[in-house]
Amino acid sequence: MVTGHTAGNIGVSYQFSASSTDPYGHNIRYTFDWGDGSPQTVTGWYAPGATAYASHSWGSGGVYSVTVKAQCANGAWSSWSSPHFINIGNQQVWLTVDAYDYIYGNPLYPNIYIDGNWAGYGYVSVQVTAGYHSVLVDDPVWNGYLGCYDYLWCFTDGYGNGQNRPVFSNKLITAQYLPSY
Repeated sequence: MVTGHTAGNIGVSYQFSASSTDPYGHNIRYTFDWGDGSPQTVTGWYAPGATAYASHSWGSGGVYSVTVKAQCANGAWSSWSSPHFINIGNQQVWLTVDAYDYIYGNPLYPNIYIDGNWAGYGYVSVQVTAGYHSVLVDDPVWNGYLGCYDYLWCFTDGYGNGQNRPVFSNKLITAQYLPSY
């Protein structure tokens, strides 16, 4: 897993870290991929569990995915880590949220809150800084088509109501509701 900054400026070097263990106690080195097409950075050897560090700067604004993989002294490699995103140059993206009756496809009009601020009813599109943002919708919401309340079933991005979710590019999230009848 990579840890480090999540935002920064063009041309400024930022440090990232990673650590892992080896079941046989072999030393480990790391390869960092910076997500910008530049050469990967390979560290020296570290004792198992020790933290390795590598730094990088980006020449243009964007949201970059930093990943790392480990290699033990015996030659075995790990898979690439989950991405760690860094927003260079304060990039803006659009977060769009809408709501539908999951069974019949009817549009619904709950209050929608993004990062705790009311954004509108039923369909909103808000420009946000790339990063993590919370989305909260009314539950239940009145379904005027069916004459009953619908209850939130899920969001299409898999996160829960009010949870912070990654938004690093333009993203559409649909709140899906089930009728109560």
